[in-house]
Amino acid sequence: MCFFEIAVGSLKQALGYCETCEQQLTHEPTKKHSLKALCLLARAIIEFNKGQYRESLNHINAMINLNPKSPSDVWFA
Repeated sequence: MCFFEIAVGSLKQALGYCETCEQQLTHEPTKKHSLKALCLLARAIIEFNKGQYRESLNHINAMINLNPKSPSDVWFA
């Protein structure tokens, strides 16, 4: 749902979904790795769309550190 909200331009709503996801990650550590990467990607897109390029890059770097085998599109970003 977060990526849909980003696509339609509802960045505030998308950010709310990201925060909810991150809260769930603290309570369910078994899903931590894959969902954390998606949360970081979503946050990077949100920050980029807001013009916060340094923050966006920080989220992309964190995602790559979490998953060094990220797809080439992530590395290109």
